[in-house]
Amino acid sequence: GALTYGSRSDMISLANKRLLDLRENGNPNANIYGLEELDGLSMLYVLEDRPEKYGLLEDPYVSTKAHIWNIIFKPVRALVVLGMFFALWINKGDSKKPNGDGSTA
Repeated sequence: GALTYGSRSDMISLANKRLLDLRENGNPNANIYGLEELDGLSMLYVLEDRPEKYGLLEDPYVSTKAHIWNIIFKPVRALVVLGMFFALWINKGDSKKPNGDGSTA
């Protein structure tokens, strides 16, 4: 099939089998894309030709700008999550206070 799902090790094994089939059937440029690019992508592609033929980068990279933004906003994201949990905790305490008639909100 065109799409196959499974563990990474199973998908690598299947991709290697398909790669051998392609090369044996006259596709010497066949390769697996996503196996080592960017330390391994979450998807693997078995290509019949070089990645450029499919509009993919031969050697993809994370831009410096994106890397810097990630470094800057990583602590901010953690603070936002902590702030949300704190706000929920504060509001939970308010909902259990009794109203004037003795009922809780």
